[in-house]
Amino acid sequence: MKIFSRLVLLLCIPAMFAMVVSAQNPNPGSSVPPSPATNTPEAKRTPSPSPSPSSSEPDTASAYFHFMMAHEYEDMATTFGRGEYATRAIEEYKMALNADPASKYLNGHLAELYFRTGRIREAVVAAQDRIKQDPNDLEAHRLLADVYLRSLGDNSQQEVSGQMLKLAIGEFQKIVQLEPNNPEDHLMRSEERRVGKECRSR
Repeated sequence: MKIFSRLVLLLCIPAMFAMVVSAQNPNPGSSVPPSPATNTPEAKRTPSPSPSPSSSEPDTASAYFHFMMAHEYEDMATTFGRGEYATRAIEEYKMALNADPASKYLNGHLAELYFRTGRIREAVVAAQDRIKQDPNDLEAHRLLADVYLRSLGDNSQQEVSGQMLKLAIGEFQKIVQLEPNNPEDHLMRSEERRVGKECRSR
């Protein structure tokens, strides 16, 4: 029953989005006649002010629609264990970011999904983009620290592991700096030191 309801929701979301868009955009066929003042010679000689570009403004309706689709595909990937649903979720998150490029929330979800699906390089890039928007983004620094620590176990080359260790240490230092009174951060720092000793002893 739960699976059936998710499929029904996926089918209903596009229709709901179309209703929202049609409500926001008035009927193009109902044109308003120009005022008589616009037909005067003075009005014709006076240039009308150019409209401000709307491309710089985020399309929140489209961003929310694609976010909802991504969230549903992400849940389906977890439920069914199928990689194609995770790929569809990533595509939807990208389209949501195209509609709202400055959204740290969307960028964070995309970075975390990259990380959970093993796409480490993409996760690093997404988290770094989020930090560029806000250098004090605590969750982004935590995600990068997790990514770097995970990369330590995935790399057998000592030089690469050393670079990942330095990057992880930098992220943990930033985390403790941003949240100095959180004991969990200090425990994570201790774990990072232990992992670093193990890597150097290999």
